[in-house]
Amino acid sequence: MRVDAESFDYVSCRSGGNAYRSTDIAVDVFGTTRQVVTHAVSGASYYLVPCDPHVAQAITDHLAYDMRFYPPYYRSDAEWWHRGDVRDASLFGDGRDGRDKQDRRSGGGDGDRLDAWMDDHYWDYLIERPANPTLFLWPMDVAAASGDDFRQLVFPMRDLHGYVPLSHVLSNINDRPRPEFAWHAAVNDAALAPLSKGLIAVFAELEQIGYLNGGFDIGRMYYQADDPSHVVCDFSQTMIRVDGLPPLGGAGQRTAVTLPNLVTGEYVDPYAWSRMDNGSGPLHIDRLSERFTLAAMLFRLLVGRMPFDGRAVEPQWSMNTDAQMHDVWVRAYQSSPVFIFDPRDTSNTVGGEDAPESERHFVDNWNKLTPQVRGMFLSVFRNEKATRLSDSIDYPTPEQWRDVLRI
Repeated sequence: MRVDAESFDYVSCRSGGNAYRSTDIAVDVFGTTRQVVTHAVSGASYYLVPCDPHVAQAITDHLAYDMRFYPPYYRSDAEWWHRGDVRDASLFGDGRDGRDKQDRRSGGGDGDRLDAWMDDHYWDYLIERPANPTLFLWPMDVAAASGDDFRQLVFPMRDLHGYVPLSHVLSNINDRPRPEFAWHAAVNDAALAPLSKGLIAVFAELEQIGYLNGGFDIGRMYYQADDPSHVVCDFSQTMIRVDGLPPLGGAGQRTAVTLPNLVTGEYVDPYAWSRMDNGSGPLHIDRLSERFTLAAMLFRLLVGRMPFDGRAVEPQWSMNTDAQMHDVWVRAYQSSPVFIFDPRDTSNTVGGEDAPESERHFVDNWNKLTPQVRGMFLSVFRNEKATRLSDSIDYPTPEQWRDVLRI
């Protein structure tokens, strides 16, 4: 079944059977107002999220530049981009539509058509292979206004009442006294175990289905206030399919490409951060990067301080009072990746006889952890591990964290 594109405001870029009408209704999705549309046939309501052109360009440029990083759903032969071999079903299940992607593009030279096809094929793959909807917001379609190449992701409606941004507990902007961080990170805090469990579930899902999120923004991850074990992640437009665990650039390895302003910088691993273009270029993040992020989040929850936030970064803390100055702090933090509890290198340590009382709380929290948990953190945060200078890099998996924390 096909629909007359001129009769609707948005038409699917994936099938001839899906089209949408605009409404004058808007919905709040985690603090952002989104336009509501209705399906042409079923009348069901959905909301739209614009495809970020900067992210799409970064992904397209990256994939086109280096064939080693092509996801497995791209073809490598000279004519792959205009073949009509991509099939998909409409949302209301009326069968399959094999329209060539080329038929749904307009204007531009070969390069423009190639980019448009790559973008559409990128969304096709993700939409056909969704993550667990209880853990991730995920699009069901990608559409465009008639005659317009600008894409909109189409999401199902969802009740998000009662969710709180993860930044409420993981933010490192100095808007409150440091002792409060430690006191709220006591190992026996009733909310910590379920919140850690929810975070681990998100990362475990990505590993199980073979996706990279492309970095994490703690302002776009949420937990349910009444039950912190329920964590949901907003959809990342830098999501990508990956294979294996070799280091960045290794044989068979693919990386997610994201822009620095789409991630919370202090949770990025120092190795990936160091490979940015003067601290402002796209981040190339692999599976080890995302395992590092999980470890950093868990450490921040359980100990109350970031793993490299020691003496070397302390002078920058007083200025870390807003988002702009926080970026300066992040650069200082990333430039000194020495673990604050590294027994072999105490140059960036916290605690000690002359340390302020707040630092003693962090040390107490660290000492309350089991030797096995402390050993797992050391396997990630020691300088030679965090910077990948070691011959052996094997960061703990989400399942290993789940087992050792017994949650």
